[in-house]
Amino acid sequence: MIRTQQEAIARRKQLSESMSRMAQRSTLTPEDQVAFDHLEIEFRSLASLAADSSRASTRPPENPIGGEDRSTAEIWRDSQGREVRVLGPKDSLRSAVHGDRPRPGYDFGDFLQCLVRGKTENQELRADMGESSGNIGGFMVPTPLAVEIIDRLRAKSTVIQAGCRTVPFTAQTLWIARIATDPTIVQHAENTADLETDGPSIERVQFTAHALGCVIKCSRELVEDTTSGGGLGEVLTQIFAKAMAVEIDRECLLGTIGGGNQIVGLRNYPSVPTTAFDATPIDYTVILNGISALLTRNAAFPTAAIMSTRSYMKFAGLQNTLHDALRKPDILADLPFLETSKIPVNDNAGSPVTPNGSAVFIGDYTQAMLGTRMDLRIEVLKERYAEAGQLAFTAWWRGDFQLRHPESFDIQTGLLP
Repeated sequence: MIRTQQEAIARRKQLSESMSRMAQRSTLTPEDQVAFDHLEIEFRSLASLAADSSRASTRPPENPIGGEDRSTAEIWRDSQGREVRVLGPKDSLRSAVHGDRPRPGYDFGDFLQCLVRGKTENQELRADMGESSGNIGGFMVPTPLAVEIIDRLRAKSTVIQAGCRTVPFTAQTLWIARIATDPTIVQHAENTADLETDGPSIERVQFTAHALGCVIKCSRELVEDTTSGGGLGEVLTQIFAKAMAVEIDRECLLGTIGGGNQIVGLRNYPSVPTTAFDATPIDYTVILNGISALLTRNAAFPTAAIMSTRSYMKFAGLQNTLHDALRKPDILADLPFLETSKIPVNDNAGSPVTPNGSAVFIGDYTQAMLGTRMDLRIEVLKERYAEAGQLAFTAWWRGDFQLRHPESFDIQTGLLP
């Protein structure tokens, strides 16, 4: 007897996997159809019991950083035994680094004004700035402020909303273990060397601190005249976090192999399967195809499907023959559809080939990891835009993207308009 929400969620997952496997058969016998109907009836009967908890477990969090639920955090140890806290979407980097320490008594605007003016009256900022200058140009954002800005960046990232873990690291590189292939189980015969030995089941993967940068311009008067707490810090933080989050999403999804400073994204990641759909979506078949591929590989049910803005609006506008909104299959009811403008809509697709295809990235994003250094570097460009009476700041984030289990993802390409 199923009595709790967690039991209902687990049972519904088993039922959906069984129905998906049956649906992949070319034909169903009468007995198969009866069995399928019974599975579907049981699946529907558990919906009300599982509803609240299941939605909470898959829906993108409304306030994904620093929430009360910290159960998704993991503790790792590096090769020297130092603690590495792996953060889920709701976990706060600031809390992981500083615990209950009060937030700094200054913001991003105060820090930038200090760089421009060369001085500050804020004693706390002055003390933190004492360790922030570097001998390679620019200044390191003080750690108490940097981790807050990174949390704001994470909150705006689509891949983080999908479930991607955050791995803070302090060195140039960090090694971790991941699943390379699922082990092969054999029926052992006595006195026979019949165990599968082809290739490793577990391998190590390296995070490398690649750099992403952006330039923020503003008038000299704005920086020099705005009072502390006058909104400059909030505005600049929003600009930096949004711009960097969108670019990190692009790198995590589309980053290409090549060059020593290149993040490799899902689309070009070794062992992540890609299947050409090459059609205009008229229902949810392409999403079901991706889920079926995952379950066939014994991967977990996906946490999200990330797609282009065009595809997102296409699915939102699907209609049935009565021109009512097309209802999602029950198996997709709690699967978040997320969008980012960085997924292109001009891929070659279809027959004849035309440059108007797009892709959807389906997977268990808890198996994806965004490595991030906890330092942000800021440089002031006082002369470059002086003729226009402007100042500019270059802001640098360093990190990497890796997968713990590449086969937990499936990419469906060729979605046409």
